[in-house]
Amino acid sequence: MLTPLIESRRLSLYHGEHDALARHLTQRKEVVDLISVDTPYSERTHTGHDGTRPGGRSPIPYAFWTPEDVHVFVQTWRPLQRGWLVSITDHVLWPAWQRAAERAGLYAGFPPLPLVVRGSRLRIRGDGPSPWTYWVMVARPTELDTWGTIGRGAYIGSRERLLMTGGKPLWAMREIIQDYSRPGQVVCDPLCGTGTTLAGALFEGREAIGGDGSLVTLGLAETRLERTQRFLNAPGIPGRRRSPLAVHPGGHGEEHAAEVEDQHLV
Repeated sequence: MLTPLIESRRLSLYHGEHDALARHLTQRKEVVDLISVDTPYSERTHTGHDGTRPGGRSPIPYAFWTPEDVHVFVQTWRPLQRGWLVSITDHVLWPAWQRAAERAGLYAGFPPLPLVVRGSRLRIRGDGPSPWTYWVMVARPTELDTWGTIGRGAYIGSRERLLMTGGKPLWAMREIIQDYSRPGQVVCDPLCGTGTTLAGALFEGREAIGGDGSLVTLGLAETRLERTQRFLNAPGIPGRRRSPLAVHPGGHGEEHAAEVEDQHLV
């Protein structure tokens, strides 16, 4: 079952599991240019974030995924995928994402890209010198092989105030969206959580489609995205909205920081 929460020209938000959203888009004969997901991590990473480990690690409020979960997700969404698939995962599940993408007929022969969020509350177990390193798996349909080189080989920055443990900062999702889609294209996050990817898509001039099975996180996402839309539609904003921002510390992200602080979007 799928319940619409927001349906506007640039944003669609639904309550329901990812396969229900896929069926809905299939019935409407829609396709998406970028599927960007931050799915649950492996059991190894979730262990220690379950409230039983000393040290006060923040619990992850959702169940871990297995390689079979990854396979089902990729197979479900492949028919709707016109452009890139980008998944943020841990070092244990990254090979499963690559295998699932290849089995679905995608080209996934890219090395994993590190996403380092300094000071993150989620600590990835077993990732060597940095416990704050996530891994980004990217895959594309073979017909996109004429694309040029993607500019960034890593995503590095500091944590932001997040709405849930395991969420990602807005700067990271905006950079990924800049790299793997173009203005005016459709970005979809079928497990959108509190809506960071969808907010990033709106800031970058894309259309956004998302869904989630949790009404708790969707309530946060709905409020956040409505604020984002009001902010972007306010007088004097269009010139700022079009600016391609480098938003990590040390870049020219002051504008992004002001947007986030003024609107309490993270």
